[in-house]
Amino acid sequence: MGLTFLNYEEIKRYVENQGIHFIDIRYADFAGRWRHISIPAKPFPEWVFRSGVAFDSSSTSGFESVEKGDLCVRPEIQYAFLDNFHEQKTLCFISRIVLGSEGYKKDPVSVLLRAEDYMRESGIATDFVVLSELEFYIFDRVRFVVEPLNCGFELSSSNELYPVKGGYELCPPQDAYFELRNRVTEILSEMDIPVKYHHHEGGVYGQNELELAFMPASKSAHAIMVAKYVIKMVSAKMGKFATFMPKPIFNQPGSGLHFHQFLARGKTNLFYDATNKLHLSKTALNFMGGILVHLPALMAFTNPSTNSYKRLSPGFEAPTKACFGVANRTATIRIPSYDDTPEFKRFELRVPDSTANIYFALASILMAGLDGIAKEIDPIQFGYGPLEENVEDATGLPSLPVNLHEAIRALESDNDFLKVGDVFSDELIESWIRIKKMELQRVESFPHPKEFELYFDL
Repeated sequence: MGLTFLNYEEIKRYVENQGIHFIDIRYADFAGRWRHISIPAKPFPEWVFRSGVAFDSSSTSGFESVEKGDLCVRPEIQYAFLDNFHEQKTLCFISRIVLGSEGYKKDPVSVLLRAEDYMRESGIATDFVVLSELEFYIFDRVRFVVEPLNCGFELSSSNELYPVKGGYELCPPQDAYFELRNRVTEILSEMDIPVKYHHHEGGVYGQNELELAFMPASKSAHAIMVAKYVIKMVSAKMGKFATFMPKPIFNQPGSGLHFHQFLARGKTNLFYDATNKLHLSKTALNFMGGILVHLPALMAFTNPSTNSYKRLSPGFEAPTKACFGVANRTATIRIPSYDDTPEFKRFELRVPDSTANIYFALASILMAGLDGIAKEIDPIQFGYGPLEENVEDATGLPSLPVNLHEAIRALESDNDFLKVGDVFSDELIESWIRIKKMELQRVESFPHPKEFELYFDL
């Protein structure tokens, strides 16, 4: 992905040869947003790559308190890209938060890297390989306000001119954002982030999808962060607004972040088994079983917003029960029927959305799957499938959490699998739960516009 450097001298030569003005240090905060620090590229700041840049972590929620807020951000020299959205040429490095020489225990990137290290040390696999589907809406105008005497939002979309029943894979002129997605794809290609394809999604008011290629999990997480940034920046340059909110519009399809995934050892896909009816190996089924068993707790990381659960409702091809099925887009886990090959045999987890911290989400999924392998959890014996009918017609399946309260309670009672190998710490999990409870309290304390319609004149 992007540019890869071997040492400081290589970076220095590149900066001089390409006329780079600024080096931008990007790091993920606790919630999963990118933050950045910009350093003049001349004279070349070798110290940045050696010891990192100090920052006040108490100014971002979830890290350290003000009395011990000093942490450092250190660039990962193998994950860099040119940011050409700005007047001055800028070289960006995806970075880790460090405490001394070690990855900080709450640093999102370090958590995912620790999960990958644990996977390799276990001898199960060398790579957790992920393909991501990013769904998002683009609006022409966005206005929202949250004040004591004024609370609400207003959106508008170019696709309002074409009120059709379904927006899935519409062609221009109904697909008003075709050229925008083309531009995003071109920029990502220049950054060495391959896009498998893009299209208009099912939401008629400007819903889009961009599908990235298969990559190892940490590389895939970086690519998702870059892709979200590029989508937002291209939209802004065109006078539009992109959002990855799971459910921005009532009675329209929500936006998910689907993860196709498999384990590999070298170039061998460990999920393929030609002798099995599903062509899934025991390793694949156990990995799936771990995810399904731990799914309620996982959703505190993969679906960590109050808005997440407005998407996970019947009628919109969104998961509502824990199950799996072949080619079944109502199932929590779908086994694609169109790519049944030894190279790309996988399954798709359809629950997550982009309000997740991508690094925590992929790390927690990996840890759940590895726990399933360690405990030989068979999803078929547990009654999770394979499901052939629409999930809304099925009985006896465990329901997914219907709100963030339920997901947080599940994480409180089921988190030991995350702490194996010191991947997630107690402090990280406790901080996540505390912050999510605060968000819940804030959202629930505000009167909702629908409440005025229901109750104002009673």
